[in-house]
Amino acid sequence: MMDMWKAFEKSTGKNAPGASILYDKFHVMRHLGKALDQVRKTEYARLTGKDRSDIKGKKYTLLSKRENLTLDGRKALKKLLGANKLLNTAYLPKESFGQLWGYLRWPGLSRPFFVIF
Repeated sequence: MMDMWKAFEKSTGKNAPGASILYDKFHVMRHLGKALDQVRKTEYARLTGKDRSDIKGKKYTLLSKRENLTLDGRKALKKLLGANKLLNTAYLPKESFGQLWGYLRWPGLSRPFFVIF
């Protein structure tokens, strides 16, 4: 398992060309969070009126783990994701991928994340 620093990738490729690279959870989740936040910003810039005001002030709600939100936060998240399909589409991979690490005790449960159709 490694950091996403390019120097680590280069060194691994050079010194262990057959090695598989597995990135740590923190960095993967950070990239997913940044991507989701970029979608949020793009949608905010694109929308007007009520649709735009629905997104305003929801950064924390979108980037937090669902389980860490208060009841009001969960309701706000549900409303936001129901009102904006693009945000919903961007939110699902972040939340689903975060759950993957919860399956370490039961490896069979993580299989659906790796099934290729």
